[in-house]
Amino acid sequence: SEAHPLVSRTTSIPIDGKENSINVIGYHPANGAGGPFEIAEGRGDPQPGEIIADKVTMKTNGLHLGDSIDIEGKPHEIIGVSQGTSVLVSQYAFVDIEETRAFLGPSRANFILLKAAGPGTAEQLKQRIEELYPGLAVFTKSDFAFNNSAVIRNSFLPILAVLVVIAFIIGVAIVGLVVYSATLERKSEYGILKAIAANLHMVDPRLH
Repeated sequence: SEAHPLVSRTTSIPIDGKENSINVIGYHPANGAGGPFEIAEGRGDPQPGEIIADKVTMKTNGLHLGDSIDIEGKPHEIIGVSQGTSVLVSQYAFVDIEETRAFLGPSRANFILLKAAGPGTAEQLKQRIEELYPGLAVFTKSDFAFNNSAVIRNSFLPILAVLVVIAFIIGVAIVGLVVYSATLERKSEYGILKAIAANLHMVDPRLH
């Protein structure tokens, strides 16, 4: 098995006067564990003073490779663009782990990524760690993914459901107003048609 320390922190980064919520991940670029899933542009090995930004962050802020963004007041040059690292209103950015040591301390990490020796040993490794260190929260890859999706389901989906209901009600009201307005505009025409039909019926009762 392999163990890789990670430092993660959510921070707000000002870009052209607009605040961006960014999850900064500090990892060891040499082994790539904990880094971006896919590099769409540029390099994937940030050095001190460099950063990999998500494609959504780049697009929404009009950024390009070589531009600089500040993290904790320190400028970082964008040397790579990742994709698949955006979660609703927040995106991930990746830096060398040494850049994030000041967040938690020079010898601390808030995540440890473990690579099991084989596909069938992950659950066994989890149980063993829980036995040795009962104070730690240990998750397999599937557990971690489920917990993250649960946050989205519990936090954002109810809000979206309410918005959908409100939008449906507004849509019905608008359609009703349009039909009502159209009926009022053609009220005289409907009256003329009704009068014509009544006259025809008086001339020939079979016309009904």
